[in-house]
Amino acid sequence: MVSRSEAIVWSAVFMTEALTIVAGNVFSIVKFTGTGKLHRRSSYLLINLAAADTLVGACAVPMFVYFIGGQAQLWPVSLETPLTAYKAVDVISGLASILSLTLISLERLWATWWPLRHRLIRTREYVVGIMFVWFLAFAIIAIELLTRHIPLRFIFYSSVVILSICCVIVFVTNLVIWIQVGNRKISSHFRNATLQERRLTITLLIVTLISLCAWLPFTILNIVNQLQPVSVSLSLIYLTKLLHYGNSCANVFVYSLRIAEFKRAFTKMLCRDQSFISEKAVLLRAQVARLSKDTTALEMGILKSNRLKSKV
Repeated sequence: MVSRSEAIVWSAVFMTEALTIVAGNVFSIVKFTGTGKLHRRSSYLLINLAAADTLVGACAVPMFVYFIGGQAQLWPVSLETPLTAYKAVDVISGLASILSLTLISLERLWATWWPLRHRLIRTREYVVGIMFVWFLAFAIIAIELLTRHIPLRFIFYSSVVILSICCVIVFVTNLVIWIQVGNRKISSHFRNATLQERRLTITLLIVTLISLCAWLPFTILNIVNQLQPVSVSLSLIYLTKLLHYGNSCANVFVYSLRIAEFKRAFTKMLCRDQSFISEKAVLLRAQVARLSKDTTALEMGILKSNRLKSKV
């Protein structure tokens, strides 16, 4: 068990991560829905991924912090209903996130190998894929909650199977995409469109690989502990969980580096903040100067009155 001071530090770190996840993914949703150049069918999958990651930051991470503080007796904690709710939210948001990454990888594979067929995919197919992601995520937890006679390990093993399949799919598809993108020749007739499509493919390739690497440590630790229980420090568990949740904000940073619209938006935000700070600084300096003048005038008045009194 961690000490109270360690629990406070871990709680602060996880809550900072939660705020970053929510703010970054809400910003992503706003940009993808409000920017005309980003209006493409592939954006539906990215918005869905951002929604799943927002659920992680808004619900799963704060609930995890609740149990961290409860274990260190920072606040009173009840384990029955909150623990069940946390498992449900954590499994749903986590599966929705990794399934969304898998769907993005498959969509990019289709776009890379069969670009002409990919352009014929209708919006309805994207909607069906997104609905299937959430249906599967909710189905896993619903079966366990509605049928209590099924062992508790059902969630674990079913989640591990799904995660393993997703990891294999993501790895294989990204490997194939990387090879195909590297060997493809760019046609002079569609150079701009092809370059944009290639850049988007590489961007999503980076997102999926970073998320996969963030997922693996906690998943491997969980599998090993279930097959052969070992003594693991809570600090190591918290560190792998921090990395696990961190995949939900990795995509935002990749977007800001790889997508021009995101980069411009971040630049505007920073410039706006800097201009706001500079305006405040100018006003503060003016107030200090005015106050110093008033103080000087007051001191001069006091000196004059003292001189007059001394003469009298």
